[in-house]
Formats: sequence, structure tokens, C-alpha cells
Amino acid sequence: MKQLHSAIYCLLLILFTYSTFCDLVPEEWKSKIDNADMLFSEKEPDSAIHTYVGNGYLATKISSDTIYISGVYNGPATSTDNPSHRARIPSYINWVVKDCETIATALDVKSAEYIRRCEVKGKDLVIEQRWYANRRHRSLLTHVVQVIKNDHNIDYCLSLNSGPESNDFDILSTNSSSTYKSFLMSTKTQELPGYKKVTVAGVYDTIDEPCTKLNKRVMHVVLMTDMEGIPASSLQEKSIQLHETLAPQNEDALHQHHTSEWDSIWESGLDIEGDINTARVLNSSQYYILSSIRSDWSFSLTPGGLASNAYNGHVFWDAETWMYPTLLMLHPSISRTIIQYREERIDEAKNKAKSYGLNYKGIMFPWESAFTGAETCPTSASTGLYEIHITGDVLYSIQQFYDVVGSDNIPKKTLSDWLTVAKGICDFWVSRATKRPGDNDQYDLKDVTCPDEYADKVSNSYYTNVVAKMSFDFTKRLGRDLKANLTLQIEEWSKVIDHLYLPTKDGISLEYESYAIGRRVKQGDIVLLGYPLGYAYPDASTRRKDLEYYESVTDEGGPAMTWGMYAIGWLEVQGKSDTQKSHDLFLRSFKNAQKPYYVWTETPTGGAINFITAAGAMLQTFLNGYGGLRITRDQLVFNPVVVMNAKGCCFRNVHYRTSRFSVCYNEQQVTVTAKSGNLVVTGLDGTRHELKGGDALKIKREKFYVSI
Repeated sequence: MKQLHSAIYCLLLILFTYSTFCDLVPEEWKSKIDNADMLFSEKEPDSAIHTYVGNGYLATKISSDTIYISGVYNGPATSTDNPSHRARIPSYINWVVKDCETIATALDVKSAEYIRRCEVKGKDLVIEQRWYANRRHRSLLTHVVQVIKNDHNIDYCLSLNSGPESNDFDILSTNSSSTYKSFLMSTKTQELPGYKKVTVAGVYDTIDEPCTKLNKRVMHVVLMTDMEGIPASSLQEKSIQLHETLAPQNEDALHQHHTSEWDSIWESGLDIEGDINTARVLNSSQYYILSSIRSDWSFSLTPGGLASNAYNGHVFWDAETWMYPTLLMLHPSISRTIIQYREERIDEAKNKAKSYGLNYKGIMFPWESAFTGAETCPTSASTGLYEIHITGDVLYSIQQFYDVVGSDNIPKKTLSDWLTVAKGICDFWVSRATKRPGDNDQYDLKDVTCPDEYADKVSNSYYTNVVAKMSFDFTKRLGRDLKANLTLQIEEWSKVIDHLYLPTKDGISLEYESYAIGRRVKQGDIVLLGYPLGYAYPDASTRRKDLEYYESVTDEGGPAMTWGMYAIGWLEVQGKSDTQKSHDLFLRSFKNAQKPYYVWTETPTGGAINFITAAGAMLQTFLNGYGGLRITRDQLVFNPVVVMNAKGCCFRNVHYRTSRFSVCYNEQQVTVTAKSGNLVVTGLDGTRHELKGGDALKIKREKFYVSI
């Protein structure tokens, strides 16, 4: 009887809770919430894990006193603990409704806006606030206040909480009218001598009557920089002109401009059926990355996203290794920005190699960089000196773009520039290596920091040496494709790079030469050899041994992106089905996505927030792990596996060469749909199927190949 009473109580509690939830959720939100397109919460979370709105040019965390512009930094390149960092702009969009208690909030990831509903208790007054960074008009942030219910026709009052003046800027001039204020300011300290300070102009709306009954109020912020090619002397005038052009427009029209851009972006994406929690993480992860980068602004992605100063807003290998791969397949024009950021800063990469005074040659990319491309790692950390694998990681991202987009679709000038970069990287590897002691032809890379940053100043990082060899292989291939005469250089490079020492012991790949079995590692390192590097193990059994061993010694409190790489490894080793092991690792890969808006923390206890590096890893786990997607020179390979307990998975509008196609599958079959262009789908048995735009093909769920 007690068990029956308990069961009835639990059922009533569930029904009451669901009823309460339904009462709180506005009717027009419900279908979006059910589809994981909107992330709902009755109350807002702690400010540390609050969400943000951004458009790849500017971004702000909700309820914060800060706006950031991508690429705007303040401070010197070299500093012990306070180097160049994102320059804080006060948040002139952070309007607050006085005495209004929050009753419902939502992040709409598909329309890229945050919505808050609040109620003035006892007054039958309900207000809705919306924030969005306009995707079409990149300089524009908008805040809308809308009355939902006002039975007693009473006033509501607004106040602006923009925070203190910024310590990162000097104010050059201000101006105001009856409806707005404008300003012109410049960063206080440039990164390097010879580089100019960055000038920012802004305009924000003011209100003459903070208390009103108006049904709708719209407040805008316009921000522009002289990095856009506008002279600083006319920047303030240009920002005012832009504000005067946009502000009078109907907000519904501006909002439609914004959502139509996001509709186009979301034509490509990753979906899962029958697993609502994973769907929410997939959608939020795609949103957080896409809201931090855009195709018409050549600054890269950073570990904490655009609304955060985590790691000083610096660019690391995180961009190329963790966030770039999924962007490349779904949004190649946006992913191109990550490569362009490096291209535009090649001179500082050359200076980086020279800076050691050890006769290093060629091109060496900085471990951390910001505006100029110079090394901006705090001098208190040794990674800026020794974590050199990033140089190979950058070239590997170029190789992937080359294979996916195709040489025929890349300007010849760009290909020639890439060959110059590749040659410079090979020169660096050769100059950085030293002859190994003894009578042999092998070489060492000494004093390096591994991807596992617990391993500092070690010799022969297996990962670093492999990525160096990959740099050489791609340089040879690119040279052949461009019919460049590299014969003498290849001979010299080969003597060293082909003979870099790769340490092994007892059938496993040693993380570095002096690695002691049993030593704890911080994060994914050796596991990255199989994926993403696609390293051809001399002995196939070593891959499994590496997975088993290094998973057992990986720090459970380490960065979140690690576990997805183990899931990918086991999915590849296991074959056709999701096992409990790979599934547990997959779930672990997004354990740090914090509800209600699935904001990522770097570690289980904190670290960088919003850690979109891990978001990128999770997306790779879905696309490259469960989708089995691999990029080769002449085709894409898929080996689809359904996520345990899900009904199916879908990759919408994958880009390959000049074609786009979708792959959707369940346990039984795969449907490949050509969206544009022509493609060839080849089954595991060798059967070829030619598809043109609009054609759909159903095949058995097993490995298949896509080519043009």
C-alpha cells in the first residue's frame, strides 16, 4: 500500500510539475522548445553561465555590463600576466525593467535572440524583453521592450545598467542629441610598436522618459571600428549616419533581416531524432560557435567565444583543431575566415621564428595571438615558447580546406600563397630539429610542450612529430599540384622531417620520449593521432592499445573536449554499432554543457566559460564519430552509426567541392539527398550511384563514399 501511495504521489508531482511548466511557457514558444530550437528556463542562471547574443562581429553576455568587438584588443603583446586582451566596451544595451520579476526566459538558437518575460507583482503587468545582434547589419545590437499584459494601464520604468567606464579606452570625443549619445574612443595600448591603436565609434539610444505606458520601445547600439577601413577622423560621423539610417526603420523589418540571415545559416546543420537533450546540446553548440564568427570579418575563433575575455580572448590551436572542422563541412565560407586570420598575420609568424635567436627559419605560428598575430601568451607561461605543434595544426586546416573545397575552386593566387606558407613551415621544422645522438639518421624535436600540457619542455612529442611529417607530405603534394620545382628543397627537408623520431614502448605510442608509464595526462594527445590527424599506424593494433591505455590515465578534471575524441576512437575501432563504452564517452563529452542554456565550462568545476572549444569537439564527435566522416584527397568517407537510444541522425547541407547534400540515417538505412550540384555515391560493394540536385538515394546503413 505504501508503494502504491508513493507511486500515486510521484505521478501527481510529475503532472503538477508539467502543468506548472506549461502554464509558464508562452504558447508561441512551445513548439520551438519541443524541437530543441529554443532553450527555456523559468529563472535565469548564475551570471557566470549566462548565455549571450552575437553576430560574429560583436557580442554581449545577457545582463552583463560589457560588449566586445571581434579583433579589438588593448594591451601589449608581451606581459607577465596582463597581455593584450579583449577591450571592454560598456554595455549600452543592458536595459533593466524596474521591479519586474522574471517568470520565463529563453534562448532562441535558430533566430539568435534572447527573450525574458517579467511580471510586476500585483499590477497585472507583464513585459517581454528581447536582445539580438543583427546578423545582416553587423554593427547593430538591438533591445526590444514589449508590453504583453497591462490590465490596469500603469507605467513601467526602464534603467540602463552599462557599468563603469572602460579601462581599456581613452575617450576622444562625445556627442549627444535628444534621442541618442555618441562617442569616439581609442584603445590605450597597442600590442607592438609601429602598430596603431584601434579606434571605436559608438551610438546608443537614450530615453527622455524612463517611465511610460508605451506598448513597445526599441533601443539600438551601433558600434564601428577603423579596422573597417574608415579613417578615425570620420568614424564618429559614419557611426551616427549608420544609426540615423537604421534606427528609424521598423524594428520588425530589422528583425526580419536578422532572422533571414540566420535562416540561411541554419540550412546547414546537425540533427538528432529521439534524443531531446543531445539535440539541445547540438543546437546550442552550433549557435555559440556561429555567433562568434562571420565570413566578412577576418578574425578567428577563441576558446571562450566572442562574448568572453577567457584566455584574454586570444586565438589558439582551438580554432583550427576543435572548432574549424565542422564549420568547414557545413559553412565553408565562414570557416575560411579562420585561415584568413593566419594569412594576414604571416609576417609576425616569421618574426616569431626569428625571435628565439637560435637561427630558426621560416614560419612559426604563435601559441596565442590577438590583433597583430604576434605571440601574446603571458610570459609567466612556457607554452608560448614551446607548444610548437600549432604550426602544423594551422597547415593541416589549410590541407582540409584544399581537399573539401577543391583546388579548382580556390584562386590560384591563394594556392600560391599557401605553398609559400607550407614551404616556410617545412623550413621551420628542419631548423628546429637536431641530429639524434649515435650513428643513425634520425632527428629530434627537443624542448616542446605536448597537447598534454602537463608535459612541458620534453623531447619528441609523438603528436608534434607526426604533425610535422604531415606538413611535409602536404607541401610535397601541393608543390606537385602547382607544378612547382621543389626537388632540391624536398631532398633537404626529407633528410630531417622524414626521420623525426617517434617513441614507442610495449606496443603503445609514447606521448614523448621520456614518458613514464602510469603518468597522468591533462587532455587528449595521443588519441588525436587516429582522429583528427588520420595517422596511419605502422601496426593497426596500436590504435586500440593507445585508446585503452591513455583513457585510463587521462585526468578526469581536464578540459571537456578530450572525451569526445575517445568516443570517436572507439567508434572507429568498434565498427558498426554504438556500444556502451563509446556512448558513455559521448555523454561525457558534453557533461560540461551547463543548463539551462547549455553554456560550456572548460572543466567540471569551471575554467574558461563559454568554452566553445568543447562545443566544437562535441560537434565533431557527432559528425566525425557517429557519422564516421573522413576527408580524403578525392572523396568523403561516411561510416554512420546511430547514437544509442536515438531514432536517427541527420547532417543537413554538407558542402563538398561545388555540391551540397544531406545524409540522414537510422539503424536500417541511409538517405543521401543531393541539394545542389552533382555527386557520386559509392556503396561498400562498389556500386556507383550518380545524383544531381534534388535526387535522393536510399542505401543500406554501412560505409559509403561521396565524390564528384
